[in-house]
Amino acid sequence: MKRIYVLLLTLGVLLLVGCTKDYKAIAYTKFVKTFENDSNYILDNQSLKYENQYERFLDATGEKTKYYFYEFKTKEEARDYMISNYKDRDGFKFKDKNKYIEVIKNDEIYFQIIQVDNIIVSGTANSSKDKKEVLNIFKKLGY
Repeated sequence: MKRIYVLLLTLGVLLLVGCTKDYKAIAYTKFVKTFENDSNYILDNQSLKYENQYERFLDATGEKTKYYFYEFKTKEEARDYMISNYKDRDGFKFKDKNKYIEVIKNDEIYFQIIQVDNIIVSGTANSSKDKKEVLNIFKKLGY
């Protein structure tokens, strides 16, 4: 009986460990393809405007939501950006999982930003009621 209990407990722990998020950095082309054929969004490449700061910088603006794609030169630059802008900031839930950083703010607006490798993607909803739209886009992007 003890063996069955230990086996079930071990299996349960393994299942929980397997359910953790493991984000992968999305490609520039995936971000572009997500929005370019959607008439609800205006895709704007602002890379030239910010070429000294980012390798690539895009935004996709909809009626109720807005998304940004930042590509930094290195993973360290992207992590430093996240830490300096969001860690210990009031109202933001900051999760540093070593492979990625995720920040969420959910009050009068909904805000989510994820850094994986040298890529940062953020989404903002004008109100917390539109949170579902941000979550759907992030799901399309693989987050």
